[in-house]
Amino acid sequence: MFRRSLIILPFLAALSVAAIHFNALDDPYRWLEDRETPQTIDWLAEQHIKCEEYFADTVGRSEITKRLTEIMQMDSVYSPKIHQDYTFVMARLKGQQHSSIYIVDEKKCFQLVVDPLTLSADGTLSISNYIIHDKSSLIAYGVQKSGSDFEEWHIKDFKTGQEFSDHLSRIKFCPPIWDVKGEGLYYFRFDDNDIQSLYYHRIGDLTEDDTKLYTSSLTGTICVGLLICDGHYLKFNERKGCSITNSVVYADLDCELCLKPLSFTELFPQDDASYSYAGCRDGRLYFFTDKGAPKGKIISIDPAKNDILEVLGEKQGIIQQAFCVGNNLIVNYLTNGYSNLQVIEDNGRQHSVSLPGIGTVTLAHALQVADAKEFFFSYHDFVRPTTLYVYNIETKSVSHFLKPEFNWNPEDFEIHQLSYPSNDGVQVPLFVVHKKGLQLDSLNPTLLYAYGGFGLSVTPYFSSSNLVWFETGGVYAVASIRGGGELGEEWHRAGILKNKQQSFDDFKAAATYLCNNGYTQKAKLAIHGGSNGGLLVGACLTQNPELFTAAIADVGVFDMLRFHLFTVGWAWMTEYGSPDDPEDFEVLRKYSPYHCVEKGKAYPATLIRTGDHDDRVVPLHSFKFAAALQEAQGSENPIVLRVNYNTGHGAGKSQNQMILEATERLLFLNKELR
Repeated sequence: MFRRSLIILPFLAALSVAAIHFNALDDPYRWLEDRETPQTIDWLAEQHIKCEEYFADTVGRSEITKRLTEIMQMDSVYSPKIHQDYTFVMARLKGQQHSSIYIVDEKKCFQLVVDPLTLSADGTLSISNYIIHDKSSLIAYGVQKSGSDFEEWHIKDFKTGQEFSDHLSRIKFCPPIWDVKGEGLYYFRFDDNDIQSLYYHRIGDLTEDDTKLYTSSLTGTICVGLLICDGHYLKFNERKGCSITNSVVYADLDCELCLKPLSFTELFPQDDASYSYAGCRDGRLYFFTDKGAPKGKIISIDPAKNDILEVLGEKQGIIQQAFCVGNNLIVNYLTNGYSNLQVIEDNGRQHSVSLPGIGTVTLAHALQVADAKEFFFSYHDFVRPTTLYVYNIETKSVSHFLKPEFNWNPEDFEIHQLSYPSNDGVQVPLFVVHKKGLQLDSLNPTLLYAYGGFGLSVTPYFSSSNLVWFETGGVYAVASIRGGGELGEEWHRAGILKNKQQSFDDFKAAATYLCNNGYTQKAKLAIHGGSNGGLLVGACLTQNPELFTAAIADVGVFDMLRFHLFTVGWAWMTEYGSPDDPEDFEVLRKYSPYHCVEKGKAYPATLIRTGDHDDRVVPLHSFKFAAALQEAQGSENPIVLRVNYNTGHGAGKSQNQMILEATERLLFLNKELR
């Protein structure tokens, strides 16, 4: 039986105190921030033993693992790109651990182009993305090691098989692009933790000789969306940290390679609105923006004239994506929490694309098929796996690019869209999913999930572990709490900075609603969240532990007074505030999960999970929070720390790693709720 650790903490470390803004705060586990000390190494070793003991005392592992393996071994195909007469995809085919890059012919036969297993025998490398030069046979692809955010980019000739010696490193958040002639790549590189610069690399040159073209005048900015538009505009978006608003910056290449600092011009200003590129047509660049339109509109601009025209006004749905395909606009709206895909023809007529259900659409590869009458999109929902489709604009027909084979019937499950009142009376959207015919007798084991941050929308998504949860009688609820983007930017701003507590209150209100309306009861209720959602879980279980019986917090941010000091944490200050600002500090201190743990309080059974190579939310957050909970726990409920090795914040996991993590999640829920 698992019990909280009785580790004797290093005496001096346990007495350490952080002085911030002249407030003395206990930080007894600061020593866990250094993973290389003997004390931390010993502590992690004991945590591993305790975690293994906990999961050894569970039943049903083989059955759960078998079912998860059946589900996950489906062919998974995504990221299609058309290149001349070739169709490229990323795919993880049955029996494979990682995705590879393939060419797919008309008979749906797969020809291997890049296999990550040829790059590392231990399977710790995965492919993150790839780009193909329009007029040659050169392909560049990004590689991540053990799930790190940082990527190393390689170059290959897919026709001859030649691998080039060029390797571009220190790249994250923004893939490179080919120059017009295919002689080199433009790419953003992090020269320091918070300084990102634009470089040009000519094939065959040493990377230390690459030409620096641009560095922001401000530290703490992130550049994304690097593209060459209309053949000669080098464009990217620049934003402060993780701010929703961004500037659009461009330089006119004049269709020549530029090996000197370029003259960049701000097309749209920062801190004005958000702008996302949608394509080009007749010398005009198209963007969707929330400037004067909270739900989004589409505009066009000729950079040479700086004249802005409105192309498509604001509608009921929130624009998630928009692309030009020929003379048509393809717009992916978020309406009532799920995708609504619209085609706006050049004559102004508009029609909807028929979708399988209430789910999530991602437009794929529209930018490189601007003259085509077809485009790719993927679709998935709570009970249907991600599937790649092709839509023909002329015939208004949808067809499978590759139809997945699975052995369950989506009609065996129910998906309900509800809403519930939060503490301030505001109605919050809620998805509830379960097996068809399930009795609402308050006895159902229920897992409540949310994210609630950075303007991200949690829309219906497929999860193998969720499917097993449904099949075995579990209820799954997803709350669209404030801080997310499900209802637009105002919804986002209502749950950030000084309003962050509202996210937690919305989540706790969802728990109360589920218990009061026959879905479950406190003894059968667990909460789950990852990353910012891990913070959500940590805040809720420290503020109101009596509401839940179990909690799962994945790769969470738990020390809100030191988050900005590690890796990319500085970028989150646009969302959370700055611990160095006295007013923000007081807000953060009130909900920081690590600092809100109280000695002797009874906390729910808690599974805290992190990746040892997570360089986004560093593992020290999970270490310190787990240590604090274990020491303070006033009940026999277990506090389990699982450190997953050779994994990062989520990307790049092997299929075996995903099966193991999903198995342990279900074992934990079954043990604590059933």
